[in-house]
Amino acid sequence: MNGWVHLINKSVILIQVGIVGQYTEDGSVDIHGRPALRQTSGNWRASAILMGVECFESLAYYGISTNLVMYIGKTLHQGNASIAASITTWIGTSYLTPFIGALIADSCWGRYKTIFVSTLIFLLLGP
Repeated sequence: MNGWVHLINKSVILIQVGIVGQYTEDGSVDIHGRPALRQTSGNWRASAILMGVECFESLAYYGISTNLVMYIGKTLHQGNASIAASITTWIGTSYLTPFIGALIADSCWGRYKTIFVSTLIFLLLGP
């Protein structure tokens, strides 16, 4: 009889571990604020997307920074001091905006609202 009780208790513990194990345990949530499912968050597909985005971001950044000097000098007919000031301002802004976005996301809006608002600002003011 005692063996059956141990088996039942072990089954209940395994069932509870299975229920808890389906969610991520790092506190991450989905877009609706519910705990994120382990099987649909992360994994190798997400890392491949992230590596692709970072690759294209680096290509865009270095492509713009290389051609911006020639554009400002030849097309806009600016001098070397003006070119240096413009490039320095652009590089500083490029490095500072992710930091400001992280501060807003961590202290005020959260990541999804920050991404939405910053994308909306980019689409309305950018092009």
